[in-house]
Amino acid sequence: HVKFIFATTEVQKVPITILSRCQRFDFAGISIPRILDRLREIVQSEGMQADDEALETVARRAGGSMRDAQSLLDQLLAFSGKALTVDTVHQLLGTAHEEHVTGLADAVLTKDSRKVLDQLGVIANQGQQLGELLDQLIEYWRDLMVVHSAGIEGQSVSVSSARRATLQQHAKTPGLDTIL
Repeated sequence: HVKFIFATTEVQKVPITILSRCQRFDFAGISIPRILDRLREIVQSEGMQADDEALETVARRAGGSMRDAQSLLDQLLAFSGKALTVDTVHQLLGTAHEEHVTGLADAVLTKDSRKVLDQLGVIANQGQQLGELLDQLIEYWRDLMVVHSAGIEGQSVSVSSARRATLQQHAKTPGLDTIL
């Protein structure tokens, strides 16, 4: 017997004659709270320190993969020294701070193009990757759609717990057509 492992996106490319002879396992992602708890355990067992917001950023960045979260945490701890902060995480990953993302969203929602350009200038001058910023903004707008349609309770969103109130406020401002 030969075993094949396919990613979910690759399964559609496999002929049905082969698929009919295969077992299929679809693995669900691990929740952010579970990943976050495990990351806290790792940091504590290593005798290091990390901000909760930094660990939450790592957990969200892993996209439901415990292995990716642990690998990323290992790399970040190696470069950060004894204490991992959210600033260090954003600096090493080339991502924008949540306040920049929410600030950009606020400027767009209030149609303040000057503020948008100023925010983009600040972000670019800090050396953050604009492609990463675009991914963060796409996630934020997705969150706006979800919160506008279904509320924030029980939803998995891309912002930390400290920014949920801002997300909720932004979701109330425009209509769904504007968000789309």
